[in-house]
Amino acid sequence: MVGYIIYGRLKSKRLPKKALLTINGKSLIRILIERISLSSKIDKIVFATSDLEEDKPLAKLALNEGLETYCGYPEDVLLRLHETARYFGFDYFLTTMVDVPFQLLEVIDATVDKLIGEDYDMLYSYPGQPKGTVCYGLKTEALKRVIDIKKATDTECWGRYFTETDMFKWGEINMFKSYSHLKEFRLVIDYPEDYEFCQNLYSDLLSRFGVNFTLDNLVEVLDSVKYEKLLGGIRELSKKWEAHFMSSGTEVDKDVERIKALQP
Repeated sequence: MVGYIIYGRLKSKRLPKKALLTINGKSLIRILIERISLSSKIDKIVFATSDLEEDKPLAKLALNEGLETYCGYPEDVLLRLHETARYFGFDYFLTTMVDVPFQLLEVIDATVDKLIGEDYDMLYSYPGQPKGTVCYGLKTEALKRVIDIKKATDTECWGRYFTETDMFKWGEINMFKSYSHLKEFRLVIDYPEDYEFCQNLYSDLLSRFGVNFTLDNLVEVLDSVKYEKLLGGIRELSKKWEAHFMSSGTEVDKDVERIKALQP
């Protein structure tokens, strides 16, 4: 079975409780459901959050939106994802956080096809695509191997376990190869400025193409003069986010170096 695990918590300090925000009257979870459901390759969409009291409103929202929900470890994202995948019987799954509402059918389908068809342990689409259009593809069996060897308990930034330990077959998906000039756009909600940008972008896409907008539709809108003028401010936000990302990965970075040192 191929699943899609949306995950998130309510601990954000840059934009408090951002996972409960709405765009055009829809929750971010509802938008993600609509976007992911465009793919016939996903058998089941579920939601994963923590078992802490502070995250119960998010679990309740997911349930109200019709998603079965798993509540697990707060800081150990990898362990929570693995337990969610096992609980729902996923052999493979795609995953992304709740704050990236611009999931694309083309990216999802390409990830599933390559993940299963070419027997990858992990695929990701982060490097070449605009932030917020990306997702990860994982083989549940491979994730269990990471769980067995890791020691870090704060695994928010977990990708290096797959990409730098020489223990896994991993690869990249880039559906924006012909549009590399667009990869600097932030279609993710980390800051108030991101939220305003994503609201405007979503409204523009819906007004022109409807809820089933495609990758080509997104490219057409982002490639306009209106959005080109916004790139300067977006680059500054990206610098702030990169600084946060580097600090978030410290425990995992040390753990990956430990694992690499053990390799023959």
